[in-house]
Amino acid sequence: MSVRKRTVSRIGALLLALVMMLSLLPTSVLATGSEPTVVIAGSDFQNKSGDEAGAATVTSILTQIQKDYTSVDGFLFAGDYDQDNHNSNIEVTKGITALMQAVQDKYSNINYDNTILVQGNHDNAHNAIDATGANDADEYGVYVLNEDDYTAYGGSLSNSRTLAAGLTAYFNEKIAAGYNKPVFVVSHVPLHAGPRVAHDGTAKYAEPIFDAINDAAKDLNIIFLFGHNHSKDHDAFLGGSAIYLEKGDTLYVANGSTTTFVEKTLNFTYMNAGYVGYYEDYSDADSALTMTTFEIVGNEVTIRRYDANGSHVLKHAGAHTTYPYSNNDAANFKNIVSANTATYDSPQTVAMAPAQTFTDDGTGISVTTKTGTGLTVSKLSNTATYPNIEKYELYDISVTGFTAGSKATVSIPVPNGYDAALTRVYYVNNGALVNMSATVSGGMATFVTDHFSQ
Repeated sequence: MSVRKRTVSRIGALLLALVMMLSLLPTSVLATGSEPTVVIAGSDFQNKSGDEAGAATVTSILTQIQKDYTSVDGFLFAGDYDQDNHNSNIEVTKGITALMQAVQDKYSNINYDNTILVQGNHDNAHNAIDATGANDADEYGVYVLNEDDYTAYGGSLSNSRTLAAGLTAYFNEKIAAGYNKPVFVVSHVPLHAGPRVAHDGTAKYAEPIFDAINDAAKDLNIIFLFGHNHSKDHDAFLGGSAIYLEKGDTLYVANGSTTTFVEKTLNFTYMNAGYVGYYEDYSDADSALTMTTFEIVGNEVTIRRYDANGSHVLKHAGAHTTYPYSNNDAANFKNIVSANTATYDSPQTVAMAPAQTFTDDGTGISVTTKTGTGLTVSKLSNTATYPNIEKYELYDISVTGFTAGSKATVSIPVPNGYDAALTRVYYVNNGALVNMSATVSGGMATFVTDHFSQ
């Protein structure tokens, strides 16, 4: 049902026949008056002049960050510590050591306990690198995707589906617990389709992973950080070395093809962590070496990007690379996807919308949701009969602005004379009864749903 271009989602008829419903969607709480948690991030410590030059670049950027943040609480790095010798344990150790020393020289509290080091395609399975999976801190969640698992070159659809299943399990646990802090997914390999999909297979099977993150981001404040694409100006079309997209922006994603991509609307923040080694420039897009900061207060995150001279744009205007690809599919990418010329200044603030509870005064029914904007309840006549149901109340519940796939908690007062132990809530779906698995407590029946019928 459409009303003045508003989206109205409706739980058709809800039967409260020895039945009731209630849902407890956790409310996001924004901490106020507390000290923020500050996290810094970067990727690709691969200065072509060596680790000492790389450390000098990191130091110069951190010097600018220190002007705004005299202390930080965590460090995220999206992989690649070795410039020349792929998968050399000795060279990766040298790179990690030089990087960490540069950070510790500016922020002495940063250590391996509050640092997340992700594996890049130049790195072996080093013991300092954190494992793929959950690596949460106290004030923010972290899920790592290492390159051995989400591979830079090739990969497979089945592997991406396996990774997506792991992400979904992690997110579902967070959502069920009412997690109201930001979650970082840190990966060396990006999710978007670009000329590199055809050039070397990067992100060729990204769609299942993207979808898992995007679905969960309806209920979580997720920030995806990536690296890897700093050679040959692969990402010029998105902004080059400064890429930042947020909820509502679109991204092209591949699912096995090098020429056909799916345009997706983001529910989460998507950005490169900041290249600190080098960036090859073949366009009018950005080529600056940068790092990023995340100032966290409750669920709200203020994001900034810095270069060696100070504040830097989060996203530069995109322009297609002029790199002379020999692969026709890569060279023709510019004919498939237009350059994203939008820009984002630094800083930007992202937050998960707090849950709101809407209550119908006439019936006492309430709906708690992060995406809805209004509630309408109509009590219907209960003339139909249903097997094994002694008595019931029937309601039509409409939620304006509800996003299918997000969670909503519905609560209905149990009428006088109903036995709580026997009360159930059913959704009447074309005459058939669907048990909503409601809990009954304190005179209310509660259930959680992720969709309302239209």
